[in-house]
Amino acid sequence: MKNILLLIIFISLPSLSAPIDVVAAKSAASVWGLGCGYGNVYLKRLFDGEDKNEAMASELHKLDEKIKSTINLYESGNAIGKDEKKFISGLYGKYSIDGFKSKVHDNSINCDFSSKVVEIKILRSILGDVEAKSELADWNYYDYQ
Repeated sequence: MKNILLLIIFISLPSLSAPIDVVAAKSAASVWGLGCGYGNVYLKRLFDGEDKNEAMASELHKLDEKIKSTINLYESGNAIGKDEKKFISGLYGKYSIDGFKSKVHDNSINCDFSSKVVEIKILRSILGDVEAKSELADWNYYDYQ
């Protein structure tokens, strides 16, 4: 829930919160953290003995619904075009699933800390840092290197 609130705040108030580069990095990292959180719930369900496929389908569905409701909430207060909506949906989809997969494949990660690492790497990449762009291309970009 914290990630969704941060996401709404950063997207809805970009002129008040920070430069657009920072807003974009914070938004993507918040969505990554949201996915990581759902990955954590999935792992807890497995630990409690639930079926792997059923638990994963359920948590991914819940994550997808949360993303859709967030986009709809943002869209209701702002005029956005089809291309912008596709871009936002793609961005949310990529980073939320990356967060989910990262937690599932590396259950020891701290979602909050790793979300900050993701935010910093995205911001560095937006600002032209070649090393950060290279790190974001790898699967474990949430990891502090």
